[in-house]
Amino acid sequence: MKTNTNLKLNLDYIGMAASTACAIHCAAIPLLLTFGSLGVFTMLTHPYIEPIALMISGVVAIGSMLPAYRNHHHSATPLLIMAVGFLLIASGRVVESEHWEIIGTVSGALAVAFAHYWNWRAMKKHQRCVLDD
Repeated sequence: MKTNTNLKLNLDYIGMAASTACAIHCAAIPLLLTFGSLGVFTMLTHPYIEPIALMISGVVAIGSMLPAYRNHHHSATPLLIMAVGFLLIASGRVVESEHWEIIGTVSGALAVAFAHYWNWRAMKKHQRCVLDD
């Protein structure tokens, strides 16, 4: 099965941006909500925002990294980093600590963003090797 490497690179760009935005969102919301005059930001804490963002992030991550692993660079590192990232996010949801929720979610989102970066880098390296052959 041949895949379009440009599409994979674009999915990694989208994944890096979305995961970084998620980390910023998760770090900033508690700070923004502490300021009473910024109550307009409560829309960002709607209960459906996080599950939808996680589903989209998961689909983009798997849609980018799994085919790249199978068909191109064969490096499991991005998949492992992604798995650790999603486990950190999940632990932030399960552990009954507000501080760990922020730490786990933010560090998990940054790990997923880094997994996209690693995948993108591996794809670029693979493309150079193919062109050199």
